Order: sequence, then structure tokens, then C-alpha cells
Amino acid sequence: MSVSVHASKERRKEALEMIGHLCVGLSVFMKGIDKFDHPGNEFIAIVLIVIGIIIVFISFAHNKFRFLSNRVKRLVFVFEGIVMILVGYAYMKEGTHLVHYAYFVTAFLFFGAAVYLPGIKHQGRKRMSKKS
Repeated sequence: MSVSVHASKERRKEALEMIGHLCVGLSVFMKGIDKFDHPGNEFIAIVLIVIGIIIVFISFAHNKFRFLSNRVKRLVFVFEGIVMILVGYAYMKEGTHLVHYAYFVTAFLFFGAAVYLPGIKHQGRKRMSKKS
């Protein structure tokens, strides 16, 4: 019975991660489309659209990447945090009100998730536990 409970928790966790990646990818993709309306920003628009498509692909292929280690997951979270900062900066530069703060908070949460992702123990903790 505990195995099925653990499996359902893992499925729920994976579904939440997939939804998070999907929301980030779609928002970056939509910002890229929005950038096409501003002349001279075509390069930035193409870059944002490509990054958005990559993140959406990651969200749909999330089950295929289950075997990846937590270090790769951390890199994905850091990458998404950096992208959220860039999109938030783009909104701030356009003069939107309060929208950019949501992107900055999201970036902060991604960085926090990268730091506190379980699975990698710190070396200092291992040494202390071995001596005990």
C-alpha cells in the first residue's frame, strides 16, 4: 500500500512540474510573439519564441526525461529562472505595471527550487554523519 501512495505522490509531483514548465514556456512564447509588434525587436522575438518552444517541449516530454538526475533538474530550474528575469525585464522596459514583479517572483521561486531540490546531499553533512 505504501508503494502505491509513493507512486501517486511521484505522479502528482511530476504533473506539477510539467504544469510549471508549460506555464513558463507559454508565457515566454507569447512574449516572443508580442515582441514582433515592436519594430527592431525581431531578433529578441525569435529568441524568446525558440526558448518558449524548447520549454514547452520539455514540459510535454517530461515523462521521457524521468531518468535525468536532480542536477539536470536544477539546471533546468536555473535556466527557467534566468528566462523569467529576462522576460520580466522586457516587461519592465515596456513600462507595464506590476506584471514584471510576477516574473521576478517566479524567477526567485525557480532559483529557490533549484537550491532546495532534494536528492543531492552536501559534502559537509556526509562527513559529519560518517564520524558519528
